[in-house]
Amino acid sequence: MTTTPWGAATLSKDFAPGITLISTASHGGMRLDPEQNAKVPAKYRAFAAEWSHGFFNGNADEVGWYEHDVAILAVVVTFPDVFDDADIPSVQAALDRQVKDGS
Repeated sequence: MTTTPWGAATLSKDFAPGITLISTASHGGMRLDPEQNAKVPAKYRAFAAEWSHGFFNGNADEVGWYEHDVAILAVVVTFPDVFDDADIPSVQAALDRQVKDGS
């Protein structure tokens, strides 16, 4: 992958099939393929699209990009087996503080 919402990729690392960490010179995040993205709860997909400040064209269900500052928490919570070093309850609490009910 060479093109991202944040510019040219400088690093791409697969964490699991369909779940890829992307870094650029200035930013980064996770990219989920459509199958994995569909597993993320709708309110978290919408939050990720909103948090990403218009980086994306298309709707949250189709995008699959989760920037590394906050939106990436949705990926960690959805796929805890991929992030075995993560403290999932703390990550969930942090995400819940960011996501408003009904998002």
